[in-house]
Amino acid sequence: MDIADKKTSYSNRVNFLLFTSAVLLIILTFFGVKAYDALHRPIVSKAYIVDEQNNISNVEPISIKVDKGERFKDIQNKLNSQNTYLDQIFINLYFKISQKDKSLQAGYYEFEPKTSLIEVIKKISNGDVKVNKFQLSEGATVKNILASLKNSPNIVLTLPYDKHISVKQLAKILKLPYSSAEGMFFPDTYYYKNGESDRDILIKAYENMQDKLNVAWNNKDKAYYNKYSKKYLAKPYDVLRLAAIVEKEAAEKADREKVAGVFLLRLNKNMRLQADPTVIYSLQEKFNGDIKKEHLKYNSPFNTYVTKGLPPTPISTVSLESINAVLHPNVTGDLFFVASGNGKTHLFSKNIKDHNALVKSVLLK
Repeated sequence: MDIADKKTSYSNRVNFLLFTSAVLLIILTFFGVKAYDALHRPIVSKAYIVDEQNNISNVEPISIKVDKGERFKDIQNKLNSQNTYLDQIFINLYFKISQKDKSLQAGYYEFEPKTSLIEVIKKISNGDVKVNKFQLSEGATVKNILASLKNSPNIVLTLPYDKHISVKQLAKILKLPYSSAEGMFFPDTYYYKNGESDRDILIKAYENMQDKLNVAWNNKDKAYYNKYSKKYLAKPYDVLRLAAIVEKEAAEKADREKVAGVFLLRLNKNMRLQADPTVIYSLQEKFNGDIKKEHLKYNSPFNTYVTKGLPPTPISTVSLESINAVLHPNVTGDLFFVASGNGKTHLFSKNIKDHNALVKSVLLK
């Protein structure tokens, strides 16, 4: 082969390689663009409209449950069953290259329609599960709590809501070391993942109450406790029995401490507590919003106009402020109080004569 032929042959090989490289580059670019598009487009059905600003209308968030050991093909089927659009070929290719299929974490997940597939994969790989919150309020009864739980989203309901669940039954169901579940749940915001049960949340609230109550008990004002409380508040549970009444009676911190002081002094003088919230609790569904004279005589161990001492159990959930007010009371010698009319504070007095005068002045406002 002469030199000219060799040059021609070399030139042809170079041209072939350049052509092949160009074709491969075009193919790789095509597949790269398609793969990028497949991974970054919103997971939304073609049936929905996406406008120029990439806004998606009429699409609810997509929720799925990822079970332990599932591969992305299983997750993909769950997503596609909810009108998502996923490109099978490029997704499979991505997982083969990235090995992400081995790092998916079980749990409940929620995705907005605009979420891209790459964000879905990242979320599931990081275990970024959906978290909800349940607000348990101060002064709530077991009845209130169960109604809120029943209507909260993404909670697995295990309690027999179709039947009346008494406070005693709930205590047995949750295996609490008390005869009643009333007042045993600490009012707070509880975060839960999709799939957690109503029992899980109540146990969290119960354990939170035990922690808060024990810390407060160990830090009580020993001087006041030994002088006024020891006989009546022999254990932490007794604190809840009184604190629940304080919770219902007073809103302001300073008022709570004085109200607690009034009740402790009345106990020490062998007087009935005569707390209206205990009357309301005694009446249950019979209470229509207005306490009448005959209600004060209603025969119930919870009615402190009728019975002396503390109610058998707390009458509601109790805040830490009310617990601390009972363990750090302000005992001033006052034996009576009446709401001032502003919805927050009270007027206090040491004898019935002054108390009646204050009641009249409030009524005349």
